[in-house]
Amino acid sequence: MSETRKITKLTPKQKAQIPAHIDKWIKIGLRTGETDWETFDKYMPICYKKAELEYPKNIVRVSSPLVGALAASIADRISNGKTVRRVIDGEVRDTIDRAVGGAVDGTVRRAVDREVGDTIGRTVDREVRDAVDGIIRAAVDGEVEDTIGRTVDRATRDAVD
Repeated sequence: MSETRKITKLTPKQKAQIPAHIDKWIKIGLRTGETDWETFDKYMPICYKKAELEYPKNIVRVSSPLVGALAASIADRISNGKTVRRVIDGEVRDTIDRAVGGAVDGTVRRAVDREVGDTIGRTVDREVRDAVDGIIRAAVDGEVEDTIGRTVDRATRDAVD
């Protein structure tokens, strides 16, 4: 068994290899071809164990980094109770506050804020919801259809074999 030793300084030869490693790992990171799920399933739990982290119970497989980014962002917002409506409401109300400023007294200001804020909030909410729903539906529908298709195909092949 080889002895592990700590590296505290790179040799000139090691330093010279850095650009090649940078290029290699950038290409790997940007690759969007077919995912090797078998290798992922085999080695990812090992990576988590070595990092002393609990491996997730659910792994969401998606077709592209874009779909992954959307899914991660949406899941984060849902799991942390951040809805699109709350984020938009905050932005709309801040914008109204700045626009109305000190031009009106408190009573009038609150009435205007409430009326304008509710109207704009509903409009923005509807527009954003429609746009986001379309993107999410397309991404999720595609993933679900692909997953079901692959599962049925695999089950059919297994049954025939």
